Amino acid sequence: MLKQDEQRRRYESGGSRFRVGKWVTETFYHFDLQVHDPRTTNRVWKRRLATVKDDAGGHTAQARIFGQDGDVVWLFLADQPVAVSSKDGSQLANRSTLEERNPDAARGDSRKDLDFYAYDGGLVLIAADARRWRIRGSDFRAESYSAPNDDYFRNVQFMATRWNGGYHTKDFLVRQMMLNGRWIGFFNEKEAADAGDDGFGDKIATGEPGSNPDRVYYESTQARRTFWTARIGKTKEFTEGTHDRLFDVTRVPGAPEYLEAGLLIQQGTKQPLRLQDPNGFLVLHRTRLGEEGRLALTGSTTTSRPNGPLPCLFTICAIATKAQGTCSYTASCSRPSVA
Repeated sequence: MLKQDEQRRRYESGGSRFRVGKWVTETFYHFDLQVHDPRTTNRVWKRRLATVKDDAGGHTAQARIFGQDGDVVWLFLADQPVAVSSKDGSQLANRSTLEERNPDAARGDSRKDLDFYAYDGGLVLIAADARRWRIRGSDFRAESYSAPNDDYFRNVQFMATRWNGGYHTKDFLVRQMMLNGRWIGFFNEKEAADAGDDGFGDKIATGEPGSNPDRVYYESTQARRTFWTARIGKTKEFTEGTHDRLFDVTRVPGAPEYLEAGLLIQQGTKQPLRLQDPNGFLVLHRTRLGEEGRLALTGSTTTSRPNGPLPCLFTICAIATKAQGTCSYTASCSRPSVA
């Protein structure tokens, strides 16, 4: 979901020869929804859902993606809930539709306020009498809704109505993975050095009990990360035994660098999202520093080597939202020469 402002200038006539006309600048806010193929990151479609003038509340108008219920995607757009098709973004229902089909649940001025909504397997709305209803995308009919407990409802409401659910971008990223038994790291030089300084064996992402890859030093700003390999050995003997650790952390020759980047995770896990056909993963990174910088996705495939698979690092498609829309970048494959 993108919110983009546009300024338009028009000339207002004075109305008579005694009155001088003037140029007027008007600001409009556009709300666009776009869908991307999870395999290639290519944009499948983009649709403009609404345009709101600044003097009609455009500057403060909010937009949220609540969630997907089958082929229906629930949104909050400016001052109302909206249901659109996941296939092409066409609108299926809005506040008027819900009021018509559910007069007891959906009527009232409070329905214009985002804080009266949540998402839990369907759109949840709080009626004017404080009762809670859930509306499914199959028929847009309201059914009585009861959360397991108050904490549960506060959480699903917070996740639906507050930007990014309280998470930071790095919470959706990891910097290590095991690729068919081989360790691959995604660090800058300081981080890679810290990963290799692991006398207790608690920084490596092998899944061994007690290990925590987040213990590796994290450079929060301006970090340029690339791919590293290492040999997995054993720590010294402890009371409970030995543990896996890294030795000889080495940068993959020819691998490109990415700004403030990480490997995008599989939902609900701390493992990288694995692509299929071709096999690979996604790198989330910034395009540049400053106000012009945008988040981008770069897809990479894996290629086999005598010592195991390594990333064949090529950009499938990087998506960067700019003032004028979306642009795509394509780069040739950089195949590391590793013996």
